[in-house]
Amino acid sequence: MNRLQDENRPSDTPEPLVSLQARGTDVRDALSDLFSQAKQDFVLSPQVKGQIYLTIQNQPLTVALNAVCEAADLKYARRGTVYYVQPLTGGAAVTRAELSEKALLAKPVSLNLRGSDLKAALASLQKQTGVPMRLAPNAPNLRLNATLQKVSLQTALNAICSGTGLEYRWTGSGFEIKRSELAPVVSPSRVVTLQPPTGVESQLSAKPSPIRSIPPSTGGIPCPKCRYALQKGWKYCPMCGAWVKPITE
Repeated sequence: MNRLQDENRPSDTPEPLVSLQARGTDVRDALSDLFSQAKQDFVLSPQVKGQIYLTIQNQPLTVALNAVCEAADLKYARRGTVYYVQPLTGGAAVTRAELSEKALLAKPVSLNLRGSDLKAALASLQKQTGVPMRLAPNAPNLRLNATLQKVSLQTALNAICSGTGLEYRWTGSGFEIKRSELAPVVSPSRVVTLQPPTGVESQLSAKPSPIRSIPPSTGGIPCPKCRYALQKGWKYCPMCGAWVKPITE
């Protein structure tokens, strides 16, 4: 793939050699490092973001730039003496942008929790799936017990939210765990034992902790799974986590 649009570059000008070692480095910092080594002016689009892993030793600047852009779905152009870097408008970048919420929820995960706090659990889910996970400021950082083996991200999130007074929502770029407006939140001083749906392979803690149950409500649109009353515009049932967007749109 040709990622370079080069204008007014003298053909007989030798390229500076650059090196880069990135281990989860912010791509903006990596590009800044390359251009600083080459003593070149550059402009980065605000949409340039992500982390990269690569090693480059004493390579021409364009070779290094192509490697970084390939790793981060970027492209660049040289106009005069200034390099401009921005995201690709097609190809892999579009494919990633169009990944559906449902596809992300189907990603496989495992959790091994022994009194771990919720932030640590979300960090583990994020590391396994690459999907940003965030605990809302108003949500308690509960301590959790459970081992979930090779379940979907949706199952894990449902287990975390079920009976704790929490719910998760898609933010457009990841998932956020927040307080539910319809259910009381479990005290953060308790250690909650996750209760995965029936049939899901799991190993619960040897020291179970009771979870407050919330009976189905009446009125509204009933959830097809737990019969909880749903409101217009909801994507998930806040009680059982079922996908309900088709009936609440």
